[in-house]
Amino acid sequence: MWRSCFLVAVLTGSVFPVSGFSNGKVTVSCGDMMPRHGVVPSPAPPPFNITVDTASFTPGDNITVTLQEASSTPTYFRGFLIEARDAGKPNSPAVGSFLLTDPQESQLLQCGHTQGSAVSHRRKSKKTRIQAVWEPPKNPPQRVQFLATVLHEYKVFWVKMEGPVVSLHGATAAPSTPSTPAPPPTSSAPPLSEPFSSAGCGLSKSCLRDPVGCHPESDPACFFLSFVTDQQGGSVTFELSGPAEGYLAFAPLSGQMDGE
Repeated sequence: MWRSCFLVAVLTGSVFPVSGFSNGKVTVSCGDMMPRHGVVPSPAPPPFNITVDTASFTPGDNITVTLQEASSTPTYFRGFLIEARDAGKPNSPAVGSFLLTDPQESQLLQCGHTQGSAVSHRRKSKKTRIQAVWEPPKNPPQRVQFLATVLHEYKVFWVKMEGPVVSLHGATAAPSTPSTPAPPPTSSAPPLSEPFSSAGCGLSKSCLRDPVGCHPESDPACFFLSFVTDQQGGSVTFELSGPAEGYLAFAPLSGQMDGE
């Protein structure tokens, strides 16, 4: 989501790390399941789906999980990350562990404290289907959901695709509790209705762009920062935007920004 930030400062430059993991060792992405590719996920519906071979389980069972192309839109994927999580706490750590059925194309990862709690690609070959076997933990949550991040190409991917939910045998619904008032909303920067524009860079405002010369109004991977002083020279207004799941920020450094 695009976010805006207005500050009074002087900036000399920023470095934005970008990483790729064609070997599938993506433990850095265990939590948010986001590839570190420097671009935002595809907004299009994912042409893949996740299926399981049962709707319920008990500790000791094995559940076969399949990630494959959707029959209506056949295509391939190169990378993937599959986890199982407590369906009531989708942001909690992965639960259970996986067994491989195709070790040439997949590998186990340790997400959190459990070895094999996630499975990912081993190489960037084109794949249309992958399977793994999930084993519940000794004390599983009552409902478990499978999630997957799937990468078609380096800049085209889908994050935390929601798969089926399986239930523990004999699980009962959680007892209802009295409603509590919602916490007061916290202030946050509103999302931009449209990206900032590079028009006027070097003329009416100074700009910093990464990649150099990119245009935030047309390039979704463009990190953009500009500043302009008021007529009295008493304050500076910054425009800061770029691809991010949360917020963008920068710190003032010594020196001057060039007047691109």
